[in-house]
Amino acid sequence: MSSATGSIGNVTSNTALVEMAMAYSRSRIVCAAARLGIADALAGGERSIDDLAKACSADSGSLYRLLRALAILGITSETSPRKFVLTPLGEPLRKDAPNSVWPAVVFWADLLSDSWVYLTDCVRAGQRSFQVMESQGIASRWSKDPDAPAIFRAVMGTAPAEDYLPIAQAWDFSGRRVVADLGGGGGALLSAILKNDPKLTGMLVDRKESIDAAAPRLAEDGLAARCKLIAADLLESVPPGADELRVRAGSWWMRECATVCRWKGWASAQPQNDRAKRVPLCRFTCSMYCVFFRLPWATITHFSGQGADPCRPQPAASAT
Repeated sequence: MSSATGSIGNVTSNTALVEMAMAYSRSRIVCAAARLGIADALAGGERSIDDLAKACSADSGSLYRLLRALAILGITSETSPRKFVLTPLGEPLRKDAPNSVWPAVVFWADLLSDSWVYLTDCVRAGQRSFQVMESQGIASRWSKDPDAPAIFRAVMGTAPAEDYLPIAQAWDFSGRRVVADLGGGGGALLSAILKNDPKLTGMLVDRKESIDAAAPRLAEDGLAARCKLIAADLLESVPPGADELRVRAGSWWMRECATVCRWKGWASAQPQNDRAKRVPLCRFTCSMYCVFFRLPWATITHFSGQGADPCRPQPAASAT
């Protein structure tokens, strides 16, 4: 039925909002390509749909339509009827490609996709997506994927340290000696902080798997002598010894270890004479952390530590 503006169905002269609403389709297309291993199957060059269907354990008709969609996005190219090659844009989707984006695509577009479905519920209830899903008896894709922890480790803290330099440079470390990055993953943020301030030493604290992966990187950056690597369970305790604590707000253990690293009581986890500033550094790439972890929108947000409401930004306070 035509509207007053002459639009019919999904055809409208006001396309901007509709395009925003449909934008998820690109994410799902790229995610399906990653999960099916299409880029890996095309690593050797041109292949027919039937060959790809066997390699990817997929239905040939459905796969053909997906490959056509990927071609529209510039990720594949149909060189002749029902035969495709991988384009330079699609190369990083290979698992074995240098600087592969496969873990990041699966992490953001698949493992966390359920959370976006419950965004409205999160806003209404003031709860995190995990809480909403648990109350409805729904298991997240994250909880059902045995590879989720490994994918997470491959994404978090593995970017070049230079990517984190704006954060390191924005914070005043005057009077600090030891910076601890709790749940620091691959150590990129801590590496940037130490590179930016030669007077500092660091403590990278995370699970053993992450620490093992971070060690070669810190050695390659020439920081092995200035950074202590600690494999610890942050559900149990926060290792002492630092006078500056760093927390990435989206770290996967934030919800589970709230009883130890809670925003309103870091003093209980640190020695009473420790003059830690107790100000977590939060870096957000989208509003997901703000809604799902109940944190304010910001690129870099500081909270005063003891007794502060995590949903209200506080001025950068003195180290008392």
